[in-house]
Amino acid sequence: MFAKICGLREARHVTAAIDAGADAVGFVLTASPRFVTASEARELVGIADARALTVGVFRHETVDEVARLADASGVAAIQVHGKRTRAEMSKLEQIGRTLIRAVPFDDPSLEEDWGENLLLVDAPRPGSGEAWDYAAMSGLSEARGRWLLAGGLTAGNVAAAVTAAKPYGVDVSSGVETAPGVKSTELIRAFLAAAKA
Repeated sequence: MFAKICGLREARHVTAAIDAGADAVGFVLTASPRFVTASEARELVGIADARALTVGVFRHETVDEVARLADASGVAAIQVHGKRTRAEMSKLEQIGRTLIRAVPFDDPSLEEDWGENLLLVDAPRPGSGEAWDYAAMSGLSEARGRWLLAGGLTAGNVAAAVTAAKPYGVDVSSGVETAPGVKSTELIRAFLAAAKA
């Protein structure tokens, strides 16, 4: 099971996540309690040292701004949230990094391939940390191939969520926090152990 730990801000949590088996680590380069600057993200990318996929997370930024921040931070992948057009996705593809398109589970474009390398399916209110009906996604695997399940996941529910939704991988942020933006090494380890069991 592919597992991404997102919203990391401290070196010790990047190290803990990778040591515990994370396949990807995410850095939020858009307005959020988990925000890091491009220079801070670059330091964290250096700590990851290509042992996991490094992902820059964006929401309302223009394609040019995404490209600039991706270059400045050195991330290997870009994850875009918010209302995007096919034309924007085509331009984002040209940045030359792994491309993750994030959509809420009720997005009408869910079944469509917009050129992304990975689709991330999130809760109805992305970033809310709210659990939802993961079984609603059980038919997506065959249609979409590689996609990540997100939204409200914790060490306590990830195994059941994976069984219900059958994703290629999982993504967690608030589910490994003690407060918004405050990660816990223990929760990161517990989540990865449960996801990979």
